[in-house]
Amino acid sequence: MIPERGMVRAGLAIDEGKIVAIAKESVLPEGREIIDASGLVVMPGIIDPHVHLGFGHGFEKDCRTETRSALLGGVTTIGCFIGGTCLHSQTFPELERIFNTQAFTDVFPHLCINTEEQRAEIPVYVNQFGVTSFKFFMFCIPGYMPSQSNAFILNGLRTIAKFSSYCLASIHAEEASILTEQWNNFFRSGKKTLIEWAAHNPVEAEELGVIIAASLAAMSQCRVNIVHLATAAGLARIRALKRINPFITVETITLYLTLNCLSEVAPEEARWSPAVRSSEDQEALWRGVEEGIIDTIGTDQDCVTREGLQKFIQDYGVSGSSAVTPLLLPLLLTEGYHNRGIPLEKLISKITINPAQLWGIYPQKGTIAVGSDADLVLVDLNREFEVDYRKLFSVADWSLYQGKRLKGFPVMTIKGGEVVMKEGKILPEWGKGKRIKRG
Repeated sequence: MIPERGMVRAGLAIDEGKIVAIAKESVLPEGREIIDASGLVVMPGIIDPHVHLGFGHGFEKDCRTETRSALLGGVTTIGCFIGGTCLHSQTFPELERIFNTQAFTDVFPHLCINTEEQRAEIPVYVNQFGVTSFKFFMFCIPGYMPSQSNAFILNGLRTIAKFSSYCLASIHAEEASILTEQWNNFFRSGKKTLIEWAAHNPVEAEELGVIIAASLAAMSQCRVNIVHLATAAGLARIRALKRINPFITVETITLYLTLNCLSEVAPEEARWSPAVRSSEDQEALWRGVEEGIIDTIGTDQDCVTREGLQKFIQDYGVSGSSAVTPLLLPLLLTEGYHNRGIPLEKLISKITINPAQLWGIYPQKGTIAVGSDADLVLVDLNREFEVDYRKLFSVADWSLYQGKRLKGFPVMTIKGGEVVMKEGKILPEWGKGKRIKRG
């Protein structure tokens, strides 16, 4: 499946990690190894553009275990958010070393801008490190990081807009004052259910946040990606704003597409920020995927052990996550393609070509083309399997989707021309991923 063209019946030739020919099998050059993909769909390697590392057992171990786990789901590239308040100029060289020595997938980093000092260093991050994507928190979990003022974000966006056309900023778009008051009420009340949690995360917070984020993008003329959209109200605003504002794109995540506040899951395993919403919000997001209003889909994975999950709840009141990146493709195939009839090409574009183009790594990634990286996933669309966290090779010793039957099984993952996963087994002992420079 070539995102730009749809389903194509052809063979591929790969040499030195690149695709070198796409043609009828009869005219392809003779290969040292032949892979029979009969009955399978061959897709570009999947891109999860929204991943956090370092929540489970430190950044280095997380980078190794969670990128290895990602290969199970055909994910060959991740976008990793780097947080904290230290100057990234001091910490980034070590993180880059970790990416280049520990990762099983390729990685493009997003630097979170949380302090005035970090904001002043944005030119260094672009010019010296080749980082072209950043993140601002209109709202952040109280006690974890401070929320940021509109003035802080606007000044940061204006700085970013001065650089390469590949530069963009992600924004957590929820209005902080609305949420802070409601969160305090929730934790004082002793309530626990997901319905009660959703009620204390008013949809107006995201709706207003979307309006503000779009306005800041237009004022600064900086490309802005609104992340983890969760509500029908926010989607309706974006649908209207996109007609007049060329600077905004939007992401949602698997959580809001696969669960709602009535889903039968343990509340403390799914008390996320933004909150899981109603089934009406969930279906609205799926319509946004099908209509093309939603540009990309990620996971927002920040893996923790069950012990770490309880600590997150204790310290911040909200959940960490189990391993979702390896389930990104199967979840979307099950819920989007099989259960809702969304065309395969339209669905897969959200996790291949769209993020690759948005973050400036196309056509190296996100497509099947001569000259592109030979990152591929071979999928049996009709094969079912049951989620078991013990088979995901993650630090997370639990899964939000434990026991769920999914339809659409990644049979093989090829990265850089090498078979790295086959039938649920990771083949290389050590990762060969690299940090991707852009701009």
